[in-house]
Amino acid sequence: MYPEKDVVTTHFPVELSLYENELYYVDNQVETIYSVNKQMQTKLRLDVASITQPLESKAEWWGLIDYSITPQGKFVLTSEEMIVVSDANGKIEKVLEGYHYSIGQVIKQLMYVLLVLITIGLMVLFLRMVYKDVMKGRLSLVAKQLLIVLPVIAVCMAWLTHSINASVAQQLREQTVRQLSILATNGQYLIDGDLLEDLNSPADYRSSSFTQLKNRLNGLFTTSGDNRGGLYNTIYRYVDGELYILMDDDDGVTMYQPFETNESNMRVLEKGEVVVEEWTDASGSWVYAIGPIYNSKQEIVGIYETGQAIVALDIKIAQLRDHVIEIVCWISIALSAVIALMTVYFLSSIGKLRKTVNLIASGEWNVKVDIHTKDEVEELGQRFNMMTTAIKTYISEVTKLNGAYLRFVPQQFLKLLGKEKMTDIQLGDQQNRYMTILVCHVRNFDELSQDMTTDENFTFINQFLNQFGPIIRENNGFISRYLGPGMLTMFPRKTSNALEAARQIRAQLLSYNQDREQRGLVPIDIGISIHAGEVMLGIIGEEKRIEGSVISNHVNLAIDLERLSQTLGVSVLVTSQVVEGITPLERERFRHLGEVELTSQRHSIQLYDWFETDSPSLKQQKTKDKAMFEAAVEAFRQGKYEAAREGFVQIMKANRNDLIAKYYFFKCDEFLHSGLIIEQEAKLKF
Repeated sequence: MYPEKDVVTTHFPVELSLYENELYYVDNQVETIYSVNKQMQTKLRLDVASITQPLESKAEWWGLIDYSITPQGKFVLTSEEMIVVSDANGKIEKVLEGYHYSIGQVIKQLMYVLLVLITIGLMVLFLRMVYKDVMKGRLSLVAKQLLIVLPVIAVCMAWLTHSINASVAQQLREQTVRQLSILATNGQYLIDGDLLEDLNSPADYRSSSFTQLKNRLNGLFTTSGDNRGGLYNTIYRYVDGELYILMDDDDGVTMYQPFETNESNMRVLEKGEVVVEEWTDASGSWVYAIGPIYNSKQEIVGIYETGQAIVALDIKIAQLRDHVIEIVCWISIALSAVIALMTVYFLSSIGKLRKTVNLIASGEWNVKVDIHTKDEVEELGQRFNMMTTAIKTYISEVTKLNGAYLRFVPQQFLKLLGKEKMTDIQLGDQQNRYMTILVCHVRNFDELSQDMTTDENFTFINQFLNQFGPIIRENNGFISRYLGPGMLTMFPRKTSNALEAARQIRAQLLSYNQDREQRGLVPIDIGISIHAGEVMLGIIGEEKRIEGSVISNHVNLAIDLERLSQTLGVSVLVTSQVVEGITPLERERFRHLGEVELTSQRHSIQLYDWFETDSPSLKQQKTKDKAMFEAAVEAFRQGKYEAAREGFVQIMKANRNDLIAKYYFFKCDEFLHSGLIIEQEAKLKF
C-alpha cells in the first residue's frame, strides 16, 4: 500500500472512543476501525472500506468522517454524503442519504410561507393606508415629509449597502483567490522538495525531515488552528504516479493517505501550473490553490495546496456587511436628523404664517407675520402682510356697507326670510309668519309741525325715532318701516314682547317730555296700537330697486287702530288676538271696549284698553271701574241702552276724561231719543 513495500504496517489512530472497557480508534489509511483492550491486544472491529464498497446508491461514499457506537454495539458511520448503520459483524442495516420532510413539516413550511405572504400583504395595505389616507388626513407637514423622505432614505441606503457589500464581497473573493494563488506559487520556494523525498512511509512521522517540513508549513501563517479564518495547508507526496497526503492541518488526516489524481492536480504535476478552483462537498464550499513542489533537481515531487473555507469568507463578508450596515444606519440617522431639523427650521416660518392666519381667522386683523429668512418664504410673508392689510381695509368697507344695508333691511327681517346676508336676497323672497304688530305715532303731529321749519321737522322726527327705536330691538322686535314720527314694528316671538315694548315707550315718554319742557318745548303724546295676525314678509320692487316690506290686512288694521286710539282716549289700544296670546294673570289691566266696526274692515273686531301704562291715578280708577264699565258695554251690546247709559254716567262722574265712556253715553242717548231698535248686537262704528 505504501511506496516502500518492506515497511512494517503501522496504525495511525484517530477518532478515539471508549466502549465496554476497550479503546476504539480509526485508521484512515485503510479506513478501518480497531479496538485495543487492557492487555494491549489490537483487534479488527470493522473494515469500513469493505462494507461500503458494494453500496448501490446515488450518493457516493467519500470516506469515513466520523463514527459512533450505540449501546447495542452497532456502528453508525458518517461520510460526507450519507450515514450507514451496521452491526458488529459489518452487516449494513440502514443507509440514510438525505433528509425528507414529513407531511406535517411540509404543511408547517407552507403555513410559514403563507404567513409571510399575508404579512407582506398587510404591510402593503398599511403603506397604502399611510400614503393614501393618512397623508390626506390631518397630519403635520413635518410628519408627512418624514413619512416620504425616511422610506426613500431607507431604500437608498439599503441599495447602497447591497451595492457596497456585493462589490466588496467580490473584491474580497478575488483578493483571496490572488493571495491563495501567490501562496501556492511560492510553495516551491517555501517547501524543500528534498526533505519531502525523505518521507516515504508513515514510519517517517515525526522524523527530522517531517518536523522541518511541518515547522515550515506552520510558519506560513502568523496564527494557527481556528484563528486562521478558515485557511489551511496540505502537502501531497508524488511517488510513482500516485499522490499521497503527507501532512495536513487536519489532525484527522493521517500521513500517506492516498489521494485521487484528477485533471487539476495533473496539470500541476505534468505542467507545473498553479491551479485555483472551488470545491463543494457535504462539509461546505472551499476555494483552493495548488502549486508544484520541486526538489534540487527541479523535479516535481509533490503538490502544495492552500485554501480557505468559503464560509470563512462569508463570515468576513457578513462582518463587513454588518459594519457597513452600522455605518449606513448612523449615516441614515444623521441624515434623517439633519433633514428633520432643516424641515422644522424651514417650516417654522410657515408655522408663523399658520399662526397668523389662525389669529386672523379668529378676528384679530391687527397682526403681522414677522419672517427674516432672506428667501422666498420671507417674500411670501411680506406679500401676506400686504394681503391682510388690503383684506382688512376691504372688510372694514364691507362692514360699513353691510351696516348701512342693515339700516335699510333689519337683520331680523333677513333671518325671518331664511337669509344670512344681504347678498342672499332675491326679488320675490317671502315668508308667511304669525306676528304681533305694534304701531306707535306722535298724536297731533300735523299741528305740531306747522310751528316748525323743515329742518326742525326732520330733526324732531330723527330725535324721536332715535329715542324710541332701540326699545323695539331690545324687546326682540324690528322696525318694518317708519311712519313719519312713528313706527310700524313687528315682534316674531312673543306677544308679551310687544306689550313690554309699549310699556317702556310710555315710560320713556315721561322723561322725554320732561326734557322737552326744560327746553321750552310742548310735550307730545304717543298713540299705540297692538294687533296680532298672519303677515307676509317679502322683497318687493324691480330689478334695479328692491326693499323689504310687510304686506297684510292686519298691518293696515293696526295702523287704523293707532289713529282710533286717540279718538277713544286710550294710550294703548289692543285687539282680542293680543289678549288671547297672554296669560290670564296678565289680563288684569285690560278693559274690554266692546265690538267695533271700522269702515276699512269687513269684519268687526273686539278692542281692549290696556291701561297699565296710564298714570297711577287713572290706572287705579280704571281698575276700580273695570267691572262696571264692561257690564255697561255688555248692556249696550244687548240693546239695553237705558241700563248701559246709567252705567256710563257713573263712570263719567268718577272720571270725566274717560272718552270711550262719553262716546258710549252719547250713543245710548242717540238710540234712546230716536227710538231706534237694533235687531242685531249693537256695535260702535267708526
